[in-house]
Amino acid sequence: MNSYTSQESRPLVLLVDDSPSGLQMLSHSLSKAGFILAEALSGEEALAFFPQLSPDIVLLDIMMPGMDGMAQPRAARESDPDLVSIMMTGAGTVLMFAGGLIMTGTLALLPTMLQNLMNYPVMTTGLVCVPRGIGSMAAMFIVAPLINRVDNRLIILFGFLLTAVSMWQMSQFSLQMGMAPVIISGFLQGFGLGCTQVPLNIIALSTLPRHILTQGTAIRSLMRNLGGSVGISVLVAILAQNTQVVHSRLVEGLRPDNPLAQAPYLAAPFSLTTPSGMAALNAEVTRQAAMVAYVDDFKLLMLIALASLPLLLLLREARRRPPPVATAAADD
Repeated sequence: MNSYTSQESRPLVLLVDDSPSGLQMLSHSLSKAGFILAEALSGEEALAFFPQLSPDIVLLDIMMPGMDGMAQPRAARESDPDLVSIMMTGAGTVLMFAGGLIMTGTLALLPTMLQNLMNYPVMTTGLVCVPRGIGSMAAMFIVAPLINRVDNRLIILFGFLLTAVSMWQMSQFSLQMGMAPVIISGFLQGFGLGCTQVPLNIIALSTLPRHILTQGTAIRSLMRNLGGSVGISVLVAILAQNTQVVHSRLVEGLRPDNPLAQAPYLAAPFSLTTPSGMAALNAEVTRQAAMVAYVDDFKLLMLIALASLPLLLLLREARRRPPPVATAAADD
């Protein structure tokens, strides 16, 4: 920890982070803004700093071993009740990661499901997925005038709830459904995710200094793309695993001693006695097992959308600038 005895009028900022690289990045950015800086690698080390010199602001990480970012401000206020503590959270970045995971993960699952299981042509599959993009575009046009009138966190909450509803609807898909459920759920998902993107960017980037705004934007784009990459990998792996598990459970009842697996209950072209009939039966079992696996993936995405909602409590609405006072009013 660094100690300072400067009597300059510039504010003293105490940086608390268990990551040395994080401290270095913050110190580099804030020193350019003219702040006097002190550094601590833990909440306990930060408390030991107070008898020497009281900082004006404490900027601390919320996730630290030992005394975390929630406990340290409470303990510090016992020495200085007027101390300003600002917690740094990755809530906005995690929400962007979750949004990228849901958006890209669904985009990877839905076309393969429509083409492989429901025999949709490529052109039809593309047209069925178009409403999703329309919903996202419509949401951005609607959200734009609301950003300065409504708490952005409420807009993000609405977007993730609508996304969860669309994923719940996707979890009700079946092999006998038509195009309507796919179109409606796709539009709702696109509209919901479109409601989250702009407010998330505003909340996360509005407080950054201009000289690091480019880096912040790049990190958020990276996290969105990383969420999509991780989402595709995880969802495809779970899809393959669940397909095999469900397939093994379904074939347990396809035995020669099962009367329901014989004619007339098992109609042509399915059969347990001919090679072609067994091949057709295995293809149908695999098709149904894959549909169950797709539904499980959609349920997982719904749970991810719902699990992201508590992170909104860690976001803080950016301060809005007061409207300019009219010249006539000033003259009065």
